[in-house]
Amino acid sequence: MCIRDSMETGSITASVMRVCSYHCADPSGEMKGDSTARSGVLFDEHTDSSFITVAPVSKVAGLEFSQPDGSWLAIEEMDDVTPENLAIFIGDFTQLFSRNYYKAAKHRVARPKVACHRISMPLLIRGRPEHVIDTEKYSNGGAHPHVFPLTETPIRM
Repeated sequence: MCIRDSMETGSITASVMRVCSYHCADPSGEMKGDSTARSGVLFDEHTDSSFITVAPVSKVAGLEFSQPDGSWLAIEEMDDVTPENLAIFIGDFTQLFSRNYYKAAKHRVARPKVACHRISMPLLIRGRPEHVIDTEKYSNGGAHPHVFPLTETPIRM
């Protein structure tokens, strides 16, 4: 079976691997990008439309996660984090199905402190479009505090 046939029959996932390229500064040291990028943020804060996201840690620091106090945690600058590590974090779908028990991770890409070309390759894990998520058996008739019951309107991926 070729890939096209697999896609038409729905046997391939809807998960997405993105290849993101951030040009931080050119060799002359001139900052590139719009005013947000020039001010220190290359990709502004957001959450991912996924169940979970798996992102290899880059050699060039820049991935930051929002903390409850409003500060940003630069994980790639932490002493015990290396490019062999993975960052694994919650997306919007998990927040929805857990009734906000698990929060989608707010994150951004900040301008590295050195002139560079930053590459990241996050994998956004998603369900297949033809699958229906039925959480009724886990929701205890809607009484479970952390499971969203989907009895009347199942969510299609």
